[in-house]
Amino acid sequence: MLSLVLALSLLSAQADTPWAAKIDGATITIDEFNTLYYARNMNAGGVTRDEVDAMAKDPAETEKNPFLDRSFFLDRLIRQRVVYAQAEKEGVTKGEEYRLRIDVQRDSLLNAYYLRAKLGESMKVSLKEIADVYAENAAQFDGTSPFEAMNYIEKNLAQKKQREVLGEFIGRLREESGIGKNRDLLTKLADPDPAKRPSSGWIAKIDGKEIPVEEFSAIYYAYLTDQYAPASRSEIDAYAADPRMAANNPLLDRERFLDEIVNQRLIRAKAIKDGFVVTAEMNAEIRSQRESGMMLQYAQFRFGKDVEPTSAEIDAYYEQNREQLSALPADQAETYIRLKLRSMKLSAKIDEAVDALVKADVIKKNPALTSSPAEGADGEDKEKK
Repeated sequence: MLSLVLALSLLSAQADTPWAAKIDGATITIDEFNTLYYARNMNAGGVTRDEVDAMAKDPAETEKNPFLDRSFFLDRLIRQRVVYAQAEKEGVTKGEEYRLRIDVQRDSLLNAYYLRAKLGESMKVSLKEIADVYAENAAQFDGTSPFEAMNYIEKNLAQKKQREVLGEFIGRLREESGIGKNRDLLTKLADPDPAKRPSSGWIAKIDGKEIPVEEFSAIYYAYLTDQYAPASRSEIDAYAADPRMAANNPLLDRERFLDEIVNQRLIRAKAIKDGFVVTAEMNAEIRSQRESGMMLQYAQFRFGKDVEPTSAEIDAYYEQNREQLSALPADQAETYIRLKLRSMKLSAKIDEAVDALVKADVIKKNPALTSSPAEGADGEDKEKK
């Protein structure tokens, strides 16, 4: 049986069928599909294309990561494109806050690629390190197979080494840079009265370059609104003021969040200084991230006010999950339930909205991407109206 990879390469060479899908006449080419598919599954350069192909043939791997299935990936890609196009029509992609959100996503992804290329070797765990830890702690793994024990050890050693290497690298960047924080403005930004918070001035400087208060606040709320979607700025403020919520999410603390922004910008500046090259696959993944993120942002834009749970719904959820929630203080349990029900309702709204948008478009999918040649890859294009 010909593999789907071979089918794609053959399709690429055929002038009459160089596309993976068509959406209202807009074409997703085979080359574009392949670039996006591998970018999505290569884990910021952590694996090769050949390794992705091998994983795609392993049912256990595709069960863990459905995006390895090319048919599934194409369906998701189509849904993202349809929603993004609609969001552009409705003005969701306009405005400074959206631009800043996209900039942060881009820099985070490029930094991941750069750090893997720059520090990847120093983060690797040797077999000797794994074996030494296993020998020293053999009693703790009594009843566990050596293979499972060593996998567990490798994972923990890798995480520890990554934290150490990355921490040292960022520490050096911070020492070599001139970083200033406006602590007075940081304190005022947390004032319970929004009217008393500063709307101008600089919150930090990196080698003399200012991060304006307006820019910082826009990034802060955009990031946390996505995490707690849908949530208003006043709700984010309430979460940040709640020690229990802040303990669960340290980035609610504005100074901690500012440190992360500074770190990201230092790494990006270092990557540029080192001549780090942004490849086509990186740009493809940036676009994919932007489009996938729009699914949630569009849903918030359209339905954010329609997913607030009622008191009856909150009470019902508590009763259904009393055993798990009874240990929490009443107000904390209510906050958790409210966020959970909002998320559930928003997910349902997303599915409804996307289904409606997809049905409204004329969509054609190349059948070679949805069935193997032996199962009828020469069938007709699928079209939905």
